[in-house]
Amino acid sequence: ALSAHENVVVVTIQYRLGIWGLFSTGDEHSPGNWAHLDQLAALRWVQDNIANFGGNPDSVTIFGESSGGISVSVLLPLSWADDPVLSPLGKDLFHRAISESGVVINTNVGKKNIQAVNEIIATLSQCNDTSSAAMVQCLRQKTESELLEISGKLVQYNISLSTMIDGVVLPKAPEEI
Repeated sequence: ALSAHENVVVVTIQYRLGIWGLFSTGDEHSPGNWAHLDQLAALRWVQDNIANFGGNPDSVTIFGESSGGISVSVLLPLSWADDPVLSPLGKDLFHRAISESGVVINTNVGKKNIQAVNEIIATLSQCNDTSSAAMVQCLRQKTESELLEISGKLVQYNISLSTMIDGVVLPKAPEEI
């Protein structure tokens, strides 16, 4: 509706959610934050292609509500103004940000007990090996339907996967920046 009333091009993006987007072993085998890497890839696409649709790559605003608002706050580049903010990977990909009803500073990002969550995922998936490498390899052998069932059970048990401090997307905890 916004594009019908204003001179703007609206782009909506898709990105991985749940076990596909935020699963992390906390090490090199699955550092997590795949959802945010997908979002960054989409923003790079916008920069490279939006002019072909009548848009301006020098005037990109991102918007997110609830968990999308958390994503917006994660992607804020470190170079904005004089305020150190979160991810250096968002630099030059957008120029304004609207975060509605969710910011990363109010979540327990990176503070979840990864081992406890992964033990539950291991049990649900029958990937009970103790090493993260073996668990990731086992999960990669699961079908999409099996992973969807595991994701559904995580929701049923009120277990959410979240953004992790991985040294790449999030170099440090929000409160340390």
